[in-house]
Amino acid sequence: MRQMTKEEASQHYLIPMDILDEYESWGLCSTVKQVMGQWQYDDQDLERLSTIMALHDMGFTADEVESYMRLLLSDDPQPRDTEISLKLLEIEQYVQM
Repeated sequence: MRQMTKEEASQHYLIPMDILDEYESWGLCSTVKQVMGQWQYDDQDLERLSTIMALHDMGFTADEVESYMRLLLSDDPQPRDTEISLKLLEIEQYVQM
């Protein structure tokens, strides 16, 4: 399992620090650990961040990204929010291209 500091993840994957801050503020990064005063991201976190960046690149707002990530990580298989359901269809069409 690979681990990176916040700065390393930002530089290596070209993820702006504000996106990393936003991700942490959502409380969805349960695997991010603080080691010796620095945040450490593991493979699962980096995969989630990749999804977040793809959503941002496709034009999702920060609120939509957060909602999508909460749905993705929830135990409820049925999205309740129609807007998010439509966005999920957009993602499926985008991925199939």
